[in-house]
Amino acid sequence: MLPCSVLLAPDSAVQELSKYLMVTIEKWYTACGGKHPIQAGPLCNVEKAMYSTFNQLKALKPNITTIMYLNSMFDFSMYHLAGLVQEKEAAGIRILLRDKHDKLVILCNDGNYYCNVSLRNFSSFHILLP
Repeated sequence: MLPCSVLLAPDSAVQELSKYLMVTIEKWYTACGGKHPIQAGPLCNVEKAMYSTFNQLKALKPNITTIMYLNSMFDFSMYHLAGLVQEKEAAGIRILLRDKHDKLVILCNDGNYYCNVSLRNFSSFHILLP
């Protein structure tokens, strides 16, 4: 596994990654996304950092397969997607999981390394469909 500087796209890291047929990048590996124990917010936009690196890789090796790992259960706040969820929640559209007392379910992930993680409530996703 390469260090978080990979998504800052130093040429040496991109060159190294371009040797592979497939590259998967996960959210933690950015300076902004890798903060703990409380995560950075949606302005971190780790998706943008991932796409930037993928574009660099494709420029070097057009046929490389790139995969963005996006956790569909946890609402990690460093995702831009988390900001969209927050907007819906602020508008009264319940997307996040709540307990029987209507309190948000919040947890720590990876051995309490990343905290303040909420969960998506999949039973409510029908309200997002057109």
